[in-house]
Amino acid sequence: VDLPWPIGGARVGVMGEVTANDPEGREVLVTFTSWELGPKPGKRDRGGDSPRLQLPLPRPKGVLRNTFCDDTLRISRGGR
Repeated sequence: VDLPWPIGGARVGVMGEVTANDPEGREVLVTFTSWELGPKPGKRDRGGDSPRLQLPLPRPKGVLRNTFCDDTLRISRGGR
């Protein structure tokens, strides 16, 4: 997610782990592990060396149910 920032923009990211509940990946379990706040990538962020704040999450879980329409289109439903 990109947010406005007085110095050119900020980015919020959420990291996690995904595990398939079935062999076809029609249902996956998502465990959110951490989140990050930092500057929006651009000219000031050459090589990703700008400072970022990364903090752990209490490992909330969610489930996504996927419908594969073809090899290029997937519809996901679900949440935490």
